[in-house]
Amino acid sequence: MKIKFKKPDPRAGTIARMDSSRGQHFIDIGCAVLLKENEDASTEAEKADMAPTREVLDREIAGLPGENTDPDYVVRAMRRYFGDTFTDADETRVRELVKPAEADKPTEVETVLVMADQPADQPEPSEQQAKGSKKGKGA
Repeated sequence: MKIKFKKPDPRAGTIARMDSSRGQHFIDIGCAVLLKENEDASTEAEKADMAPTREVLDREIAGLPGENTDPDYVVRAMRRYFGDTFTDADETRVRELVKPAEADKPTEVETVLVMADQPADQPEPSEQQAKGSKKGKGA
């Protein structure tokens, strides 16, 4: 059996061939549609069913910032995925919600590594030790 996953399943757009009972399970729960064995492209109705909607976009924006710390990346990804549904007003909302990480503030690991790389303070040799080492070299 050949199926194509559809939204909101994370595998949306993926075409898979599997045994009929498992494929039927995905169709029954609404995660996939049945494809003819020689059919690679979905019908217009399936494409419309899988197209990102304003409702989905609003839900995604409401979930920001999450773990996101790069507003440029989030805007590019949303523009690519949502296409014309993603407006300039949406971009403004995303940039208000997603703030860049503080690059100037080192993490604990970076701080430890920097401290470990610094040489230990060496005491200055006393005058007598300095003179003694000069005599030893010349002898």
